[in-house]
Amino acid sequence: MKNKTFLLMGLLLLLLPLTLSLEVYVRPPRIVARMNVTPGETSTYEGFLEVKNQNDFPVNVTLEPQGSLKDKVQLTEDSVSLDPDELRAIDFTINVKQPGTYQDIVLVTYRAEDTPAVGLQAEIIVLANEVESEDGENRTNIPKYGIIGFIFLVIIIVVLILLKRRCV
Repeated sequence: MKNKTFLLMGLLLLLLPLTLSLEVYVRPPRIVARMNVTPGETSTYEGFLEVKNQNDFPVNVTLEPQGSLKDKVQLTEDSVSLDPDELRAIDFTINVKQPGTYQDIVLVTYRAEDTPAVGLQAEIIVLANEVESEDGENRTNIPKYGIIGFIFLVIIIVVLILLKRRCV
């Protein structure tokens, strides 16, 4: 009888954290923002993060960009209160002035009374490519080198074909 009591108590202790946990999500878990950036000008990317409360009680949600994204990501709301089964899309903008790759997270924290907080993250990767300015000045030579390389390849192929015909 004593063993059954201990077994029942052990099962209840194992199930107790499940009853106190929050059931939440944030989507998408990863965003890749591809942008064209002219140095000296601000380029903007717009997107959203979806947060949902899948519980039978209200929760408070906070969103906070971290690290290299802290000064580049602006959220329309950084704190919301969600009712049970409520879904909310939080719009954001990313402003970049210089080309480069920026990668970090937006920390999403869910809190409710009498339960431990749950933290999720949405990873954001910004790929900002340098482009030509409006005044016509080309600030990157990558397209030029590609065209020049293609022309040299065609010339080499033509020369090889002519040499092969000459040898035959």
